[in-house]
Amino acid sequence: MSKNTDLVAKVAKMLQEGKDIEEIEVTSWWMFWRKLRIKKSPGILVAETSVQASETPPEITVIKATLVGRFRHNDKPLTTDDQVQPGTITGFIEALGLETEIESEVTGKIIAVEIENGQVVEYGQVLFRVELA
Repeated sequence: MSKNTDLVAKVAKMLQEGKDIEEIEVTSWWMFWRKLRIKKSPGILVAETSVQASETPPEITVIKATLVGRFRHNDKPLTTDDQVQPGTITGFIEALGLETEIESEVTGKIIAVEIENGQVVEYGQVLFRVELA
């Protein structure tokens, strides 16, 4: 059984045992929203689920700033849904007049760009979120 089916079965059992539950809403992590609503009516059990993500959410990692400075995009800035692989230059950080390349160390798809061109960044600040391939 899937995690959602297990959850529905547990809540249904609670309702059948006479627990005083009218409605339950369950949400989960970030963009993987799961909503579960269960209502108990006299003699009728209605269960309705809405899942907007796969059963196993994809593994997500981040590309972080390797030093303090001003972030600069490439000539062609990365956007959501762009593919990266190890060695892909995701941008540059300018510090003390020198530009340091920020390379991807993973293969995957950009799902969020967390930084704007010209923005000052701190060491370890998240620049991109990547869904691993």
